[in-house]
Order: sequence, then C-alpha cells, then structure tokens
Amino acid sequence: MTHAALYLATAPKSNTTMGFFDALKAIEDEQNSEVPNHLKDGSRDKQGFGHGEGYLYPHAYHNHWVPQQYLPGALQGKVFYHPSNMGYEQKIREEVLRKREAQLESVILDEFSGNLTYSPHDRERERWVQRTSGDRGTFLNAIRQKLFSLLTFHRHDRILILQAGHGLFVWEAFRHVPEGLVIAQTADESHFNHMEHYAKTLDELERPDIRLASITELLNDLEKDAIDFECIIGRNLFTRLDKSKDLIPSLLSKVSPQGTFATSETVPSLGSRLSELVTQESIKKLLLTAEQEIYGPSGNPMANWQVDDLLALFKREDCTLDSHVLHGIEHRQISQEGLLRWVERSY
Repeated sequence: MTHAALYLATAPKSNTTMGFFDALKAIEDEQNSEVPNHLKDGSRDKQGFGHGEGYLYPHAYHNHWVPQQYLPGALQGKVFYHPSNMGYEQKIREEVLRKREAQLESVILDEFSGNLTYSPHDRERERWVQRTSGDRGTFLNAIRQKLFSLLTFHRHDRILILQAGHGLFVWEAFRHVPEGLVIAQTADESHFNHMEHYAKTLDELERPDIRLASITELLNDLEKDAIDFECIIGRNLFTRLDKSKDLIPSLLSKVSPQGTFATSETVPSLGSRLSELVTQESIKKLLLTAEQEIYGPSGNPMANWQVDDLLALFKREDCTLDSHVLHGIEHRQISQEGLLRWVERSY
C-alpha cells in the first residue's frame, strides 16, 4: 500500500480525469438510451430480439482491436477523454487518437445506423451495419497507414486534404506538421459538421482549417491567398475520371516545388461483380454480358477506368509516379431496392 501511495503521489497529474464527470453527466442525461444490440446478453433474448448479434470480437482482429461503436446512438461521436502530453498519457496519446478517429470514420451515418431493435427486418439490418462498420473501419485504417508511410513531412509543412470525409487523413496529417498548416476540404455538410464537432474536442492550436466548399471553389480561394502546399492528399477525387481529370493541372499548380500529390482512389473495375455471386448459368451469362458493357471502354464512366488510365493523366503532366494497390474485403447486404438503384445508375 505504501508503494502504491508513493507512486500515485509522485506521478504526473492531469486534468483529463475530469472527463469522467462529463461522461457521468452524459450517461445520466441519456440513461434511457438503448444499449446497442450487439452488446446485449445474447443468452436470453437472441432469438426474440437479436441480442448479441453483430458483435465483433476484438481478439479476432489485428492488434486485438476493431473500430466498432459501443455507445448508444445518442452518445455516438461524443468525446470525453482527451489525453494530455504529460507522463504516461504522452506515450499513449497518438494511439488513442488514431483509434478514436478510425472508429468515428467507420460509423455509417444513414437511416440504418439507429438502434434498431424490435422487428426481424431491423435486426438483420443492424447486424449488417455493425459488421460492415468493422470491415470498413479496419480497411480505412490500413489505407491511412499505407498512405502516410509513403510520405515524408517536416514540422512546418503545409498540407491540403481534399474530400476529407470525416477526417481520417486530416487528424493524422496534423500530427505530422504541428508547426505547419492543414486545410481540409469537403463539399458534404454532414462531413463538415462531423469534423468541426471533433475539432472542438482538440486544443485550439491543434485544430485544422476546415472548409465547406467544392474543390473548385477552394482552389479559387487559395489562388487569391497565394498559398501552395508541400503535400496535397485526396480521397476518391477521380471517381468520374472523364470529368475530374480536368482538375489535375489545377491541383498540381498548388503543389510547391519538390512537393507531393497523393490520392487514395477506389477503383470500381477492380471490385467484386454480381456475376461472381450467382451459380445459375443463365443468369451468370446475362450478368457477364452486362458487366462487359459496363466496365468496357464505352461503359459507365464511373466504372470503366483502370489504374493505368489514372496514371496516364499524371504522366502527361511530367510527374514522377509511384502507385500501390491495396485489396480489402467488406461484407455488404444488397437489398432489392439497392440492387435496382445500382443497375439504374450503371446505365
């Protein structure tokens, strides 16, 4: 007991422990909120209410961690603990923040992400939402790690993040340039509000400049301010390669000499196809014919381009190129309505 008392007396103190009282008050205010189904006791009501379904066992994942949400819907996205730069907290700070950011990024913010409990249809949707959230978050985290492992930064660099989503690349970039500048762009108001909310949990000097604007609008503003960047990082900038390719010269003009432009792109032509999911030969043949049309040279501009097509656009600008392909798996439930939207959008 004496050893424990001396250890605690001489340990660095932190006011971050006050977050306990904020969390306690939030729990009191939301005490009637439903516990997520995947955390409920499955031994009692699994058949009737789907309790325990969708739980992702952390020890089955890399480093025994998975970005699954464990808070009631009303508390998801709330942050109570802010690790300081002192003592033991300094050692765990970056790991805590990275995991928190991956968890926030993996949340699926749609009509299926509520606490669906009472009908078999809702239970099935919640199970898939939770499973997809874990798959998606794990793969997004792998993309972030790979991308930043290929980049070199100085503490005073300026970084521009385009189509920042919920900020997965933004917060990581800010950790690399604590004395520099990070500007994050999104044209999605919900993404903007999400990043703003999380930014308010950080120290004022650790907050990026978050802009709600289209890429073109942002580039016009940056032109007026005469700001160039040591690194520009994008995410799915070239989904419509036929239209977005015109952005490349404008984007590269904002990269400083010896700077870097990096983007993480989902390549639809490399993804799973419906023909792989069916066994009936007549249907498979029809799907293969349709896919040849969709993914062929004259097919849908959102699906018919290859990695080499994107690289060729940068070669025209005399860029030094380096490309890497990551493969990931995401479990996804395809409803009849979703399938119809998918096919209609493809044509």
